[in-house]
Amino acid sequence: MSLTHSVAVGRGIIVSACPWAGINVRRCKLLAFVISAIYAGFAGGLIAHMPPGFINPNNFTLLEMVTLLLMVVVGGIGNIWGGIIGARAARRRRRDRGDDMRTEGTD
Repeated sequence: MSLTHSVAVGRGIIVSACPWAGINVRRCKLLAFVISAIYAGFAGGLIAHMPPGFINPNNFTLLEMVTLLLMVVVGGIGNIWGGIIGARAARRRRRDRGDDMRTEGTD
């Protein structure tokens, strides 16, 4: 069993009990931080390559933040498939309403 599968830190298990089970809490928290930083860096790199080719603070409106939150909440926070389903549902709703992201800035 790998380290990420056997660790229950952050899943509601009491952190003070983990060392008694032989789990290095500091190492697991650091590993979770590093993995999340890798994902965030990769996502930032993808956003930087979207049109107009640079990151502009005006791209991150309140509507965008609410849409991202909606994607997670609708799909479910518990697993990766929930986020994917929520993203597709939110995207479909935006497309049906007529404010698809691909049509923005094409004047």
